[in-house]
Amino acid sequence: MTETSVITLNYLGQQVLGMPRSYLGETAVQELYFEEYKIGAVYETGRRTVTDYDISTFVGLCSYGGPIWMDLDYVGQDKYYSGRLTPGMLVLSLAEGMIIASGIMEDRGLALMELTPKFQKPVLAGETLFVRTEVTGMHLTSRGDRGVITSQNTIHTTNGKQAVSYQAVRMVKARAFDNS
Repeated sequence: MTETSVITLNYLGQQVLGMPRSYLGETAVQELYFEEYKIGAVYETGRRTVTDYDISTFVGLCSYGGPIWMDLDYVGQDKYYSGRLTPGMLVLSLAEGMIIASGIMEDRGLALMELTPKFQKPVLAGETLFVRTEVTGMHLTSRGDRGVITSQNTIHTTNGKQAVSYQAVRMVKARAFDNS
């Protein structure tokens, strides 16, 4: 791949690249129509720390049981992990939320069509995450008012680990969508 600049996206109102846009009274990146994506473009979200509250809420909502999710003494043993493990599906959900919250897909995304995750390293409570997204494919649908974007996404922790990689396929609005 040729040298590519990384576009840092906004997360929860942080000013990014001087591109102001109304977003809950703060600034954000402008959403992109299908035609504005480019193969090879790389985007990076802001950061978000996984909290014990996030994990407790998720495991309760999804009925995850067992000591690996709820018992800190159990998971603190040397044979397990050095802290509270974050469920992989929560890590994916947080990543997708960071992408949406960045503003790039806020009003242009129509559907998440496919995710193919590979979980590489555990994420523990207290770790901070960010997502790098590279556009790897795109095509206009037969309707012509929407397109399909394929991207390769990697979820990183700020301590240098790549925790998850996944391909995402999304349907997004083309300009013709809002003109119909």
